[in-house]
Amino acid sequence: SMERFEPRDISNMVWALAAVEVRGGAALEDALFRRMEHMAEHFQAQDITIVLSAIASLKIRAPRRLLEVMQLRAVEVVVHFEPQGVSNFLRALANLGITPVPELLMAMKARAVDVAPKFDPEGIANLMWSLAMLDVDPGEALVEAVKASAIARASKYKHQEATNFLWAMGTMGLEVGPELGALMEKRALATANTFISKEMTGAITQCQTVPELKAFCIQHAPNFGQIQVTASWGVLAKMKVDPSSLSRSAEAPEVLEVVQILTEMLVAFGPDLTARNTANTIHSIARLHTSRRAKSNPGVMAALKQRAEATVEEMFPQHLASLAWSFATLDETVSTELADGIRLRAVATEDLLGTLEISNLMWGFATLQLSVGSELLRVIKSRATATLYKFDPQELSNMMWALATMVITPGARLETEIKLRSTLLVQHFEAQGIANIMWAFVIMRVNPGASFAIAASERSMRVMRDMNHQNVANLLWAIAALSWEGHLWSPQVWDGLAKRGLELELQRDFSIPELCQLHQVFLSCDMVPAIKEGLPASVIRLREKIGTCALDIFRTNPTKPSDLQAKVAAALRAEFPAVTFGEETVEHATGYSIDITFEGSVEGGETEEKWAIEVDGPHHFLDGGSAPNGSTILKRRQLVHMGYKLVSIPYWEWIEIRAV
Repeated sequence: SMERFEPRDISNMVWALAAVEVRGGAALEDALFRRMEHMAEHFQAQDITIVLSAIASLKIRAPRRLLEVMQLRAVEVVVHFEPQGVSNFLRALANLGITPVPELLMAMKARAVDVAPKFDPEGIANLMWSLAMLDVDPGEALVEAVKASAIARASKYKHQEATNFLWAMGTMGLEVGPELGALMEKRALATANTFISKEMTGAITQCQTVPELKAFCIQHAPNFGQIQVTASWGVLAKMKVDPSSLSRSAEAPEVLEVVQILTEMLVAFGPDLTARNTANTIHSIARLHTSRRAKSNPGVMAALKQRAEATVEEMFPQHLASLAWSFATLDETVSTELADGIRLRAVATEDLLGTLEISNLMWGFATLQLSVGSELLRVIKSRATATLYKFDPQELSNMMWALATMVITPGARLETEIKLRSTLLVQHFEAQGIANIMWAFVIMRVNPGASFAIAASERSMRVMRDMNHQNVANLLWAIAALSWEGHLWSPQVWDGLAKRGLELELQRDFSIPELCQLHQVFLSCDMVPAIKEGLPASVIRLREKIGTCALDIFRTNPTKPSDLQAKVAAALRAEFPAVTFGEETVEHATGYSIDITFEGSVEGGETEEKWAIEVDGPHHFLDGGSAPNGSTILKRRQLVHMGYKLVSIPYWEWIEIRAV
């Protein structure tokens, strides 16, 4: 249907996308660009301005050829540009970092002179700001026309418009003149108070590019309060720039400068930040992944943490969840006092806990390896059960991942709701969501039911191209573990995952945890007849490609014997001095490290047998109880398949034995 789009249809569509801050995706963008270039000769002035402004707002990388064609078309229709169209068009080019082609620059300056008397204060300020950002000489005629218009409307200028105009003139090295200078300074002073308290924050949120935000921060820094600092961090985070990849960013210098400016301001305002501003600032820093940069200024992150501790009792659930998510994203340690404060405040405000807060709190605590605590866990389960019908796919998969990571089961009521909601939402899960929730079901030993399994299998195939290394490893591990219980996924899914794994392996190696998972998958392929019989060729190729490396990694992956294991081994040696016991024995064929091994017969038997003793601490069991988790079950099954007589000594049994 794109072939039917006229210029006005195109401009309306991109305007709508910009209004809701949503990009249409690569396929739609490419189709729009092709149609724009094809229809360029039919675009009118208003359409050109709308299209370029939307591209700048959405930060879309448009083809150079299209931008050149649109500029040349603007030259052809330049006489139809209204004053606002002139300033908005040039501002879009400035935000895109595009120097106008000479023909356009000449035509636009001439048009600006013609319509100068009709410019309003915002148009004049934007026009001059754009020329300053583009490093373009406006020419004497335009400067004089602009100054005359500014003098005529000086009483109408708002603070931002007056200061932006003066900044632009100064940046371009242009004389304002005594009369206009006095009028603008008077107007800036007259409107300063209202601007600082309200209008300045609004102006910050209107900044669309890093250079624009940088210019604003530099210009107005003396008048910033903590609200403006927080707002600036938020706007920078919203721009989705990442200083950790500065070498690949054309805006790198501006990003670093803005981060440095705002970081220095945090030092000044840190002791006085409100609870809301503290949480929001930390959240923005996390979205930017600028922890390293913030740490380069001594004490900034420490000061923010201290302020969070001091104000946590004033925070609402969205702030608490934001803190947990942010510190986890930044891999920042959290003090016992702050963790306790978050738990206590979350319990105190439990009625306000929504789906996003539950998901982010659980994800943050799990990622930080912090105990959620019995009281908060009770609240979380209760609120999740009551609101699960509102959970979106990401919130549900994040909560499930967190529960599984902390080896916590949802409980009967919540488990029932989770299975129903998962089945309802399965067709909306992204690649990571499918992989995470399947991994979680296996770890928690929850059977989601045949309907979910069928739908999840189909959904996996649809999102296969979006799967990354971790998604492939998690999902293969999950369906391999399920196969031991007779829950078999289709060969098409196995084939798709293996082929995706081969593609990803060409991009980078799988990580150590991922290789360890894949090694367990390959073992299951040998041990479970139902898998082995219908194993796709792609799985065999993946194993040939990385199987040896995965086994070597699995064998050498460091393990740390627990104190409990050492005590059990010592007790066995004392009780049976004639038996040779091995500790942390690496089983050659599977690569498993077995806690304690020995060979011998039982009660006078003639056959020598291999024995494996696993000393299982709390992390091997769900809810710290007696039910082993899915990972522990898989290891036991694979060792038994290799001919071992397996004995599990749970931590609580050893405690009871020693007590006797």
